[in-house]
Amino acid sequence: MLIGNINSTFWKKFIVTYNPEYSKPSVPFERRKYFRFEFQNPLSGEMTISEVNGKKVQVGKTPILIDNIGLGGLKIRSNLKSPINMNMKFRICFSLLNEQFEVDCQLKWTNEEFLDIYSYGIYFKLSRITQDRLALIINKLSALRRNNLTIPDTEFIYEDPRTYFRNNLLEKIK
Repeated sequence: MLIGNINSTFWKKFIVTYNPEYSKPSVPFERRKYFRFEFQNPLSGEMTISEVNGKKVQVGKTPILIDNIGLGGLKIRSNLKSPINMNMKFRICFSLLNEQFEVDCQLKWTNEEFLDIYSYGIYFKLSRITQDRLALIINKLSALRRNNLTIPDTEFIYEDPRTYFRNNLLEKIK
């Protein structure tokens, strides 16, 4: 039994109408300045804290997995939870196509992907020489992918990230 007239002012508040403007899929805005090369499998690397509050520090290195890379930064995964703090600077070491890189960087964002696995957006400002070296490598990586060739002389990780980090932890204990 319907109580009252559906056209009354009271019932009009509860009627839901379809508005096509609200259902349009939004296209995310790309804020990156540089192209990012996405690895099919993550690249092995290491990260350390290099500076806190403007003072150099020396602490141990931790393994990381690099998911993508560009001239402005990269995305990594780690089993360590780190705060996004502009007073902390990090150094990341990795090798691509037999070229060694050590870049100073800062964390921009973080996301907990799994229990004890965190992803981080990393920002770096490279010297002109390092930027040119990395640009050449990224172009070679893109050409290899375009021609369906494997990427040589690069240490990719083919196991699950949780297994990878657990195995690295066990190796350090031994």
